Amino acid sequence: MKANVLIRLNEDVLDAAGRILKQRLIELGFTEVRNAKIGRLIELDLETADKDGARERIQKMCDILLANGDVENTITLFE
Repeated sequence: MKANVLIRLNEDVLDAAGRILKQRLIELGFTEVRNAKIGRLIELDLETADKDGARERIQKMCDILLANGDVENTITLFE
């Protein structure tokens, strides 16, 4: 089973890189850009068919290693 884990900063955390990206895009003429956020995508290939069990295990992975729960949130999507 393949899973994608999207990790992004919480809404209340300043995304300095996103702010700089937005400004740079506007300077390059992409004036329609209203906001930009930077995140990470982690692709996992799991040896299981149990989606609920996989979701639990992935959440543990995020809690222990993949994300900083104090400032980031995660979304898990299965292919």
